[in-house]
This record gives sequence, structure tokens and C-alpha cells, in this order.
Amino acid sequence: MDQIAGVPRPGGRRRAARVEAPSAEISEEPENDKDDDEKLDQSHVSTSFAEWVSTADAVRATPKKLEKHAVLARYLGGLPDSDLQIAARLLAGAPFPRRDERVLSVGWSALSEVLLDRSEKNGRDMSESYQRHADLGDVAAELIGDSPANGDRLTLGDVAQAFDAIAAARGVAPKRELLRGILARATGGEARYIVKIVSGETRIGLREGLLEEAIARAFGREREAVGRAHMLIGDIGEIALRAKHGTLAEPTLAHFLPIGMMLATPVLQLDEVEKRFPAPYVVEDKYDGIRAQVHKAGDRVELYSRTFDRITNRYPELVPPLLAIPGTYVIDGEVLAFAEGKAVPFTDFQTRLGRKNVADELRTKLPSTLVAFDILERDGRALLDASLDERQEILRALPIAPPVIFAERQRIESSGEALVGILDREAAAAWSGSR
Repeated sequence: MDQIAGVPRPGGRRRAARVEAPSAEISEEPENDKDDDEKLDQSHVSTSFAEWVSTADAVRATPKKLEKHAVLARYLGGLPDSDLQIAARLLAGAPFPRRDERVLSVGWSALSEVLLDRSEKNGRDMSESYQRHADLGDVAAELIGDSPANGDRLTLGDVAQAFDAIAAARGVAPKRELLRGILARATGGEARYIVKIVSGETRIGLREGLLEEAIARAFGREREAVGRAHMLIGDIGEIALRAKHGTLAEPTLAHFLPIGMMLATPVLQLDEVEKRFPAPYVVEDKYDGIRAQVHKAGDRVELYSRTFDRITNRYPELVPPLLAIPGTYVIDGEVLAFAEGKAVPFTDFQTRLGRKNVADELRTKLPSTLVAFDILERDGRALLDASLDERQEILRALPIAPPVIFAERQRIESSGEALVGILDREAAAAWSGSR
């Protein structure tokens, strides 16, 4: 396995220089061997949304990583299966798994109207509150305050069902009424997080990696096993459930389920790289385009973005050459525009971005190219644990044709001054426009 991020990890960083090291199997720790009387009694654990809110508040209140771990592990470790999945997803700040293409699509206007109705406040009150907090969730908590909630207290299941219904509803009015219904039953503190999740602004000081660590701690698993399974599945709720039941090792790479991508981490000095990783190194060009993961099986090919959105229809000219490659594969690459043999500046390429369908005129003006620089699966074999050299050998054996091309790369065996000289020449060539 590559010493430097040979396996893409969610939120990980792609590095230009890599070295190889012997692969290591990721194993899970055995089940906790605590005495039965020390285990949590789940029969009395509340599944109320209020308890989730208290946990989120506690995480938000402390800057200390270990305290966050303890709070989360204690809470997650005591939940029944169905609530465990919901709680973990909401802690990640999303109503659905990240590969779920459903969206809530509730705009500012609808949120504001429902909040004003629920709190019986006016627009000026909301404006002043937003100036203080700059966060609509905190505004909701302040406006509603201690105003009593109507009906039964919310459970995690109630909140999840409300999000499902809002995503399924068509049109502003039905979505607004569904949101009105769930907020009518919410306290100010509960409304804070419902609105945060609906507005996509769930900032509680909880990084994805920290949540993975808390899940590992809650159920006595290896952090690496949790992270790897999350990379492959893309659903932190299912990961929490698998950690609980000891099935983290089961998931494998699957077609049309994009996995987390490696991203670049800049360093100020070259010796920072040399201290962490000995030679050899691989130097690759930095392409100024859109990251894409390509999945192909049978007569289907799909491109996915870093955020796991399907973007195939934005680059239709890439589909025929990708389908022409026989067998199955998952390729990691970058989509950019080439015109007259040169890469088009990203600022110009942006005119193609965000369009669900691209007009023929724009496709002719800014034709897209896929630069392939890694391969994660080939003909049924997952390559996540293969060395970088082996992956490159498999990748470059693919019978590709423009507009699909391979990334330029150079293997460097040297270190120290020799490495500096090589990189200086590469940089000079890039800036002079000779490459």
C-alpha cells in the first residue's frame, strides 16, 4: 500500500509525491470483552431528539477533541440500531447519506416565513437576530426561545421522517407546510438544529474524521477500519451500525458508488516531504479543472464530482471514448477544457460548470478532456491496496483515445539537492509555457 494516501480517504489529501511501502491489512479489534454488568443497558435509552440536541450542544461547547470523543461515544454507544443510523447522519450535518441524491430544497424565504409564524416575531426581529448570529439555526433558537412546542415531543424518527417527506414533496408550498409541522413540535434548541440541517449550515465543530474516531471508540473498533469502510460506503449511519455489529470489513468497492477522493496538501519547504517520506517520488502536473471519478461497467459509464454528484450529462463528449474502453474500471482524473492544443484557463471553463445540459455551441467552443491519473478498480479487481506503481501499470495499459488522455508524470529516484534541481526545472518549464 502506498505510504502516502495510497488509499483515497474521505476528506483526505492528494499528494504529488508518493513512496511505496509493504501493504498492511486493516483488521478490526475484537468485540469489547467488558463484563455484562458494565455494558450499557439500551432498554432505557431515550430516542428523543432532545437528547441528540443535548449531545450536539455539548460537542459544540467544547474545543477539546477528547471531550468531543467522550460525549459522542457515550451517546452513540447507547442507541438502538435505527436511531443510531439517524443520529450519526444528523451529527454529520446531513439529512441523508452523502451518496443519496435527494435534496430538501427549502429556500430562505420559506424558512423565514415558517420561523416567523412559529415564533410570532416580525421581520425586524429576525433581521436583528441574524446580525447578531449570522446563522439561521441560531436565529431560530433565539426567536422561538422558551415558546412551548405543540404535540408530542420529537423523536429522532420523527425528524428523519420529516426530512424524507420534505425531500419527496414537489413545490414550495408543500415543503413549507411540512417544515411548519415539524417546527411546531420543536423547542427553540431543537429548532436550531433542524434549521441548520435544512439550510446546510450545520457547524458544530465536528469534523468527519472526528465523528469516525468517536464511532470507533463507542464500539471498540480500529479508527482505520471505520475510515476505510466509510470511504467505500459513504453513509456514516451505516458505518456506525456496522461498527456496532462488527461488520466493517465486509464492504468492497462497488461500481457507481463513488468513494472519497485524495486531494493535495501543499508544503512550504521541500525538506518537509523528505523528512516524512524517503525517495522515490512521483511528480505530476497540477491540472486546473474539475476532479472526476469515472465508473464504467457494461454499457454504462458515469462521472462523479468530489461531492459525489453525478456530472456525466455535463460532459457528454467524454461518454463514447470512455465506453469504448473494454471491461470494467474506476478511474480517478480531472476534467478540463482543451482548445487549440492548450488547456483553457479555469475561469473560461467555468462557463460550462453548473449546467445540467451543455449546448452544442459551448461544447464546440470549450471541448472537455479527461486527464486520467489513477485507477481504483479494473475488471472486478479492487486496486485500493495495490502499490502506486502497479496501479499506474494497469492504468496506462488501458486502450484510451482523445479526449481521454493520461497525466504526465515523472518518477524521481533522487532526494536532497538533486530533487530540488529536478523540481526547479519542472517548475520553470511550466511557467515558461513550454509544457
